[in-house]
This record gives sequence, structure tokens and C-alpha cells, in this order.
Amino acid sequence: MRKPIPPMDLMFFLLESPQSPKHVAAVQVFKKPKNAPDTYLRDLVAAFKAAPVVAPFNYYPHFPRMGMPEWRVQEDMDMDYHVRHSAVPGPGSDEQLMEVIQRLHAGMLDRRRPGWICQVIEGLENDRFAVYSKIHHAYIDGMTGVKRMYGALSTSSRTRKIVPPWSYELERPSSAGKRRDSDPLKPILKRLRGLGEVTGLLSDMGLQWLNVREGKAQIPYSATPTLLNKPLEWETRSTAVCTLPLDRVKAIGKERGCTVNEVVLAIIDAALHDYLQRLGESTGDPLIALCPMSVRSNKSTSKASSQLGAVHVKMGGPDMSVEERLQQVMESSHHAKEQVSGMSSEGMVDFVTLFLGSMELLNKTKLDRLIAPSCNVLVSNVPGPKGDNLYLRGSKLEASYPLSALLPGLNLTRPWSPTATAWILACWVTGIHCRTWGWWPSGWSIISNCWTRKYLVDVSRPRGKKRPGRNGESNTMLHAAITGWGKCLPPAVLCNDNLATFVDTDDAWITSRTGMKERRIAHVEASDLAHVACERALAAAGLAAQDIDLIIFGSCTGDNIVPNTASRVQHLLGAQGIASMDLNTACTSGTYALSVATAMIKTGSVRRVLVIGAEKTSAVLDWVNRNVAVLFGDGAAALVVEPSEQEEGLLGEALGCYAEARDSLFIQNYGTAFTNHPDALATSWDFDGQDIFRRAVGGMAQASEKVLAEASLTVDDVDLVVPHQANLRIIEAVGKKLRAPEDRVFVNIARYGNMSAATALVALVEAVEEGRVKPGANILIPAFGAGLTWSSHLIRWGGRTEPLGRTDIDLPPCDKSALELVQPYLKQQRLQQG
Repeated sequence: MRKPIPPMDLMFFLLESPQSPKHVAAVQVFKKPKNAPDTYLRDLVAAFKAAPVVAPFNYYPHFPRMGMPEWRVQEDMDMDYHVRHSAVPGPGSDEQLMEVIQRLHAGMLDRRRPGWICQVIEGLENDRFAVYSKIHHAYIDGMTGVKRMYGALSTSSRTRKIVPPWSYELERPSSAGKRRDSDPLKPILKRLRGLGEVTGLLSDMGLQWLNVREGKAQIPYSATPTLLNKPLEWETRSTAVCTLPLDRVKAIGKERGCTVNEVVLAIIDAALHDYLQRLGESTGDPLIALCPMSVRSNKSTSKASSQLGAVHVKMGGPDMSVEERLQQVMESSHHAKEQVSGMSSEGMVDFVTLFLGSMELLNKTKLDRLIAPSCNVLVSNVPGPKGDNLYLRGSKLEASYPLSALLPGLNLTRPWSPTATAWILACWVTGIHCRTWGWWPSGWSIISNCWTRKYLVDVSRPRGKKRPGRNGESNTMLHAAITGWGKCLPPAVLCNDNLATFVDTDDAWITSRTGMKERRIAHVEASDLAHVACERALAAAGLAAQDIDLIIFGSCTGDNIVPNTASRVQHLLGAQGIASMDLNTACTSGTYALSVATAMIKTGSVRRVLVIGAEKTSAVLDWVNRNVAVLFGDGAAALVVEPSEQEEGLLGEALGCYAEARDSLFIQNYGTAFTNHPDALATSWDFDGQDIFRRAVGGMAQASEKVLAEASLTVDDVDLVVPHQANLRIIEAVGKKLRAPEDRVFVNIARYGNMSAATALVALVEAVEEGRVKPGANILIPAFGAGLTWSSHLIRWGGRTEPLGRTDIDLPPCDKSALELVQPYLKQQRLQQG
């Protein structure tokens, strides 16, 4: 079979170069099914290679010396070339995946073969893998790509049949439709009409460009040059991705009366201006976005071609608020759509063919240095999957990142999709930029941090509305959802063998009685641990510190009593004018802090709260007492809690205290009762292990039963129990009392020991990070501490288990071992004991 290559597709071939390849791509990230065999991915690759290849994926371009270029059919497909298998090195983070993707996406496709490849990439953390599909733009546009990419997946996790995109048959026009279109003159008349429309549009734009005629729509070649207009070099391309919560984006659009695309454009605009200002490249003028769009009709989905239109959108100036930017984007988008509203799809395709061709021609001849650029950034929008969960041979689709064809400068692509679980929407953004431009740390900060942590919050901030719950404004039941989470563990590890060097013990004795193998020792203060955990929690929530109303620092080993330690965390975060307070119920301080935060949000007195559990127990530990020295470690975790009308967050709690047993765990010489006392010595611990064990098991179990009963639930309704990690025997005893299956009880005590107030929150954060917490999961957190306090908290997790952003903030380096860090405390205690 031979057929001519349509003009737009031919343009993609003719203007292609190593610096500007004309392929599009998608990265789909999947979670492997439980109990997948070791050969799962090898079998998947084999099935991909064995799948049949349908048009246009068996076409390759032929450029004869005489005559028009044409498509030809590849009779013998080399599937080992088209389907490939590779892996990323450990730990397999998303950043590592993007490093691989940017290399795979850089090179041109071989024109001697059909223009596509598929790469299965294994080794991603949390038992995930990725499928990278790269297809020349002459073969598909966004709409056909979406139909093939997601149509090839199944809505059932049990489906084992594989129909990859190159095997997926698009629906063809009905025979009746073919008869209606059988008039040979009709295509010619459509083409002539399209050329007439293009002539009229270009004439109108030309008069505007010469200032002869006024027009409200943005015209090409009138943007202010910026750093973003520099070419993307092959060896310096970089790719980054981020996720925006589409439910929030859609809510903003509904409130402001605009589309999702316009909200995202405003956020992108604000972030790019911030980027330019950091580099001293601020132009003082609005940025111009080129926004491609599909003009493909249902009748043309089976064609091997691209059918694209495009509009220019004028965004906001550098000093505008995000809200003002959104208004500017809305107006410009409206005028742009109005300008092309009467054009046919043929006219739009012809216009874009001429326009993109002119951009590439000017770039190749360097004439673009003599005139204003047409735009500053390309922002493509393609729809993502809709509706149900999607699966590939039982593997659940968790994310899908598109990558656009590369024009000179910055290229961004945004699909939207309902995340399949819990019907929470997500918006994925992919950016391709040049590393030589300047500040763009790891390719992530401008996307993950700037967009989600600042601008989404700014544009979604209510206008003139009171906080929920005040003055009877709303009768809707308000909940306090956990939207961000982070932990910080000091790097120095004290193992059981280290302890055996200065107390009478060994690894077997400690492990058999406690379940602990190692713990962390801090080289900084508890507030420093808390600060890093908070930064990570804020990034995960897509917020900045200034968006928080209250910080609750739960701890019994704070840096100071006066002033409170929460104020230092606030200072380190740079959050001015907000409230901060300490809370001490020993090991239950972190979960008690969650209770306080939830109650204050429900009353409307605060909106967003940072809940912290942090400890530096090593500074007050009785290192010469074997029964105590082996138990405790240092660490911190933080949660961001904010209002929600969904039934999520803390649904119920049971709190209490065996005050009559407060002496069962008592730190001597610690507190104002001992301050300036003439006989005060280094801290020592009174520790009645048997009484603590008995009361801890009883209190945690009874509290859990009470909170479940009040919620009309049973332990069978609990998806995960995350108990306070004080002793493995206590954890097992509580689990047995509750009749909770072992595989639904989270245990990490072997790695960290008992971190007091940080323990339960660190365990919760780690459970989320390890994929043990699913959207909508019921989580039970029983805990106990000195006092003897006890509690149990019932949490319903929200719809998101992936962080919206990340941060590079970390602790300063530690130049000592854990054993070296412990020695000053040990020396002082030995001296005072004689």
C-alpha cells in the first residue's frame, strides 16, 4: 500500500532536526499486582512483541527522488527494535525515571522504520514500573494518541489480554458516513474553503501586526523575548513532572467561571515569572503561550495524520497577583477562541501548518533573532483517562505524563484525568527545558514547589469569605483532612552491637525482648528534625509555611521550656504572624496534637495546622540503665491538616490517662521540680516495665474498641493498624486483643526503636510512603505514653497518597557516628554516679 503523506505530517518530517525532533511521547506509571511473579515484566514485554501491528504503526515514510513523499507498509516488523526492556538503578525514584526519560526522548526516530518505540522500564520504588511510548507526530495527534493509549487498557484488574496501542483499532466511520462523503469534489471544496479562511485570518493578523487595525486577540510574532525563547540543545534537555489536584483546580474554575485549562495557564504563568525573576530575566511584559488543540472529528480518527489547531494566549504581567493573571488569561483565551470560532478544521490545520513551518524556518535560518518571537512557551493540553481505574494485565495505572514535540524554548504538556481510586482528580504537568538556562534545581523545584506550594494556594484563596464554621455560615459538617506528610530521621544509626559496648547486653537479648535492631541518634536539636519534617509535609500538601495558621509541636524533649520549641520551628520555616504551641503527653504527644488540631479546625478558629511529633530522647536518656538505653531513639514527623467537607481525617478518638501509675515511667532530674536543686544530677529513669506493659496493652486495646464502637465499625473495617512502636511484644499483644490480622498491623520498630512522640506519626508517614495506605483507608492508631496516657485515633485517609511536591531541604551533614554522639551523655552520667 502507498498513500501520500498529508501536508502537516510532511511538515513535521521536513522541519525535523536533532535539535528539534518531531515526536510525541507518554510515560505511564503502573503499580504491579500483588504476588506478581518474578517473570511478570519479561512476560509483559514478550506479549507486547507478540501483539499484531495495525495501521499506521506499520507505516514508514518514503521520500522518492521524483514525486511526492508517501507512506509505505513495513511488511516484516522488527519488534525487538520497537519494543524494549530496561531498568533504573535503585532506589528507583521519579527523579531517576525522568532522567532516563529525558535521554530516551532526546533522539530522533529512525525514518527507515515505522516511527515508534515502546520501552518498559522496571525498578521503580514501591513495586512500580513505567511504559514509555514514543511516536512521531506525523502518525498521531493528541486525540488519537489518547484513544489508543487509554483504550488499550482495561477497567478490570483481572483482564490478562493485552492490546497495546499499536494493536488497538480505532472506530472507523460508518458505511453510511462513507457514502455521504463519497463526492470526489467535496475534499477539494473543503480545502479551498480552508485556504480562503487562512488567507482572511492572516490578512487580519497582518493588519493588527502593522497597527493598522485594532484587535483583542493576541497575534503571532509579538511576544517579548525572554530566556525561555532560547533553543533547547540536545545534550542539555531536562524533563520534570508534577501533579496538581484537579478537584481543587476544577473548584477554582467553577468559582471563577473559567475552564481548567485557564486555571492551569494562570498557575504556569505565575511560576514562570517567578523563575525569570530569580534569574534577573524579568521582562516587565506578559508572557505569551501557544496552545495547540485538536480539530479532529470523529470521522477522521482512523487516519494516520495530525489534525491540529493552535491559539495564542496572552498571560499576566510579572507584578500581577495570580488572581489577576487568571482574569487576563480568561479574557485573552476568550478573544483567541472568538477569532477562530468560524474556521473549519481544514482551515485551522492549514493555518497551523503555515505558522509552525514559519517558526521552524525562522529558527533554522536565524532570522528569528531579527523579529519578535511568536510565543514564550508552548502549553499543550490533552485529555487523560476518564472514569474507572485502568489496568494493564492487572497492574494499576497510577500516573500518565505526556511529552510534547519540541519547539524552540520551553515546552509544557498537561493532561487531566480522574485518578481512579476514590474519584479524586489529578492534573499531571510535564516540562521540558534547557539546563543551561540557569536555576532549575533537579528540574523539580519550579514545578513541584513553585506551582503547587504557592500559586495553586494563591489562586484558590477565597475572596472575602469567612473561615468555615463561623457565625453559622455553613451547616455542612466540617472535617480535618490530612493533606501533607513528612518525616525526618537523623543519619547516625546506633545498632544493638554498639549498645553492647557500654551496657551489659547483646543483640539477641535486645531483639528477643523488644524487637529492636537499631535506632537513630540526632546530631541536631529536636526543632531541627521537626523543621525538615515540616518542610516535607508542606511540599507534599502543595503549601507554603505562610499558608499555615497554627503549629503544634508534640514532644517531651523540646529544645526549651521558655520559649516554646514550636516558636523555633516557626522561625526556621519563615512563617510570620502565625500561632505556635507545644504539647506534652510524652509518647502520645503527636497523636494528641492531631486531636487538638482537628478540634480547632472544626470550630473554625484555624484553617491549616502543622501537627508535629518530634523527639531527641538521646539527650535525656539513662544510658547506664540497660532496661532504658536499648529502647529509645530520635526522629520527627509532621502532618498538614486542613478543612474538608468530605468525611476524612480524624473521625474519632478515645483519650485517657492512668494518673495513679504516673511513677511507672518517671525521668528524675528533668523539669522545674529539679531546676537549681543542690542535689540535682544527670537524668535517670524510673522504669517499671511490667506495669507499663500491662497498662499499655489494656489501655490501647480498650481505647481502640471504644473508638470503633462509636464509629459503628469493627476491626474488620480497619485497613491498617499503626500502633505506637514501643515494644514488639506490646504491639503483638494489642493486635491479638483486637483480633487484627498480622498483615494489617504496621511495624517498623526494628529500624527506629521507640521515638516517643514521633513514633506513631513516623510509622503513619512510612506506611503511606510504602503504599500500605490506600485512598479512603480506615487507619487505627493506638498509643500510650508516660503519665500513663493512652489513646486510639481512627483516621480515614483522603483520596491522595502521592505528595504534590518535594523539597531538597535536609539536615546538615553529620560527621560523627551514633556511638560518638552518645559518648558525652554517657560520660556525664558515669561521672555523677562515681
